[in-house]
Amino acid sequence: MPDDSRRKHRRATLSGRGILNHGNPLVGEGLVSGVHLIELSSSGVGFYSPVQLLPYESVELFAENCDKLDLVAKRCHRQGPN
Repeated sequence: MPDDSRRKHRRATLSGRGILNHGNPLVGEGLVSGVHLIELSSSGVGFYSPVQLLPYESVELFAENCDKLDLVAKRCHRQGPN
């Protein structure tokens, strides 16, 4: 069966833990939290975070068996109550 996916970049399912650092730690606004990774592609990464991220917010992600990733949030979906 041919692959009819319209995705430009193939996704890989990823199940693991990571550490998310966002804010500006130089002025005392840094926040570190644990995240659950769900998918990875050459153009992005999907994860669940306990804190709300806003579009265009810069974050650092430290994943298991991976170097530090400097990311910019593009799409954010809030799930559940605050």
